[in-house]
This record gives sequence, structure tokens and C-alpha cells, in this order.
Amino acid sequence: MQSAIFDRMLYFLSQGSNLGNRSENFRRAIMALKSLGEIQSLSSIYESEPWGFESEDWFWNMVVALESTLGPEDLLSAILEIEKEMGRNRSAQSGYSSRIIDIDLLSTEDLIQKSPLLELPHPRLAERRFVLAPWADITPEYMVPVCNKSVATLLAECADTTLCRKLKNATIHSH
Repeated sequence: MQSAIFDRMLYFLSQGSNLGNRSENFRRAIMALKSLGEIQSLSSIYESEPWGFESEDWFWNMVVALESTLGPEDLLSAILEIEKEMGRNRSAQSGYSSRIIDIDLLSTEDLIQKSPLLELPHPRLAERRFVLAPWADITPEYMVPVCNKSVATLLAECADTTLCRKLKNATIHSH
């Protein structure tokens, strides 16, 4: 893996969890993300039904804006390590399944990248209401490269009909 020096870049990450204490899972993930850069904003927390598979355990979802000097592939490696440390075993999973934590790199700046390790922006973000709704909380005007549409427009046009609702009293204590 090549390691490059980057100026500070603003990344958008989605977090999801439907196993265990979702609030604690988010808190631990956010604390770990703080070691990779500076968190600029956190969306509200949304609860959504599982997407792409059946489960009685609904997900909590949120979007994190993280400013970091890490390049995209180095950030992805660090994110995968956070997931592993929190107990996620990607190699045992085929397809979509319940998980303690899932952190996806959605997009950064106006960068378009397609490599064996990483595709930016995330190739399925426009199909997922559980990503777009929390993202629209923090940067509805952000223009997603490739799509050439704002997050708010993508949300308005999203064909995903799975339930996704903002949680009123969910909080993450990450201090």
C-alpha cells in the first residue's frame, strides 16, 4: 500500500450498528476516529431497518465529517482496523449481515478514485436512505462527485423505501 502525504482533507464517513449497545458502539468508534483526525461534525442518529438482508435488529446510523491528513487508502486501512478492534470480522461475512460496527468512507472533497482497495465516492451511497438522511443533516449542499448532485437532491430522489427515522433522544457521549 502506498502511503502519501496529504493536506488536510474533509472526509464523510457513515457509521452503522445493529448489535449490542449501539450507543456505546458509536461512542467507541467516534473516539477511535478522533485519533485519525479532527471531527468537524456529527449528524443526528437515525434508526433504520436492515438494508439488503433480514434481521429483527434495526440499525443506528449516522454520518461523521472527519478532517484528516491521511490519504484515502490509509484512512480506509485505519477504519478497517477500528472495526476489527471493535469485534467486526469481515472475513466471516458474505453479503450483508448484522454487525457491531460498520464504518464506510463515503466521499472526500471532489476526489474521484477507483482502485482495487477503494472506490470514491462510495458506489452505492445514492441508493441508501440510511446514509443520505443523516448526511443531509450536516452538509445537504455538498456536491457528490460522479453523481454531480447535492446530498439533499440525492436524498429527495432516493428510491430506497426502507424505513429510516431520526431518533429524538439518542445521544453519543464521546468526551
